[in-house]
Amino acid sequence: MRNFNGFIDFTTENVSKIAYDASVPLRQGNFHPAMNIISDDVAKISYSLTISLLRQYHEWCARGEK
Repeated sequence: MRNFNGFIDFTTENVSKIAYDASVPLRQGNFHPAMNIISDDVAKISYSLTISLLRQYHEWCARGEK
């Protein structure tokens, strides 16, 4: 990839926004309780994606492919 640092920064930022957008507004509204479960699941998935991307980035750097 050409600008992997830029890509990982952009992706990580967007995944974090997804987790925030999915979890905070739902908790502030008057939603069915099932929505809170969905919200938590989306936040956990977003967090997992962020960690996975960061691990891949560190592996990529360790191989010397900067």
